[in-house]
Amino acid sequence: MADYIKKPDSQFGGQMGVIVPSLVATPVAFGLVADDVAGLAALRADFDAKLAAADAAKAALATAVADKDAARKALEAVLRPLIKRVQAAPNVSDETKRAAGIPIHDTVRSTLAPIVVLGLVANLDGPAAALLSWNSNGNSSGVQYRVEKRVNNAGDWMLVDAVNPTRLRVTGLVPGVPVAFRVVARRGAAQAEPSNIASVYG
Repeated sequence: MADYIKKPDSQFGGQMGVIVPSLVATPVAFGLVADDVAGLAALRADFDAKLAAADAAKAALATAVADKDAARKALEAVLRPLIKRVQAAPNVSDETKRAAGIPIHDTVRSTLAPIVVLGLVANLDGPAAALLSWNSNGNSSGVQYRVEKRVNNAGDWMLVDAVNPTRLRVTGLVPGVPVAFRVVARRGAAQAEPSNIASVYG
């Protein structure tokens, strides 16, 4: 027998806003008795409250991620030129750079262009977390992988992290909300086409 209950929460809430009051108000008209619908209104009210809280949490998360991305962009804009100056400074030793966590500038630049990443896979890894892994497809150790996400199949791709390993654990997912991921291989200003898209539900 078909299930006529709406699947999306927004549609389900609207449907319950019609069905529940009707059943509670006149159960006899539907071949029911009062005991059949006892507690139904309270259950609907609880769902409505939890749905509102979940929607608010999603909106807050989206705002927090956007604020984080903006803060990172501002920090990178100031920090990148400084790091380049330190890397190029002949009087700053490699040991001093390493101690400060600054990568040693290559004396010979590689001309190898980054290659498209293959086989991106995303799996849930505990509550509100996903584990991503991918195949470097022959990219050298000098290539950095920009991991991007898009929430609920809408909006622009947002930066999650830029890493050198071919795996990353992403946290902060929202239960029930689909998140799509892709990986872009980069070397300096050059970058490859994005990888395949892998999605999970938080």
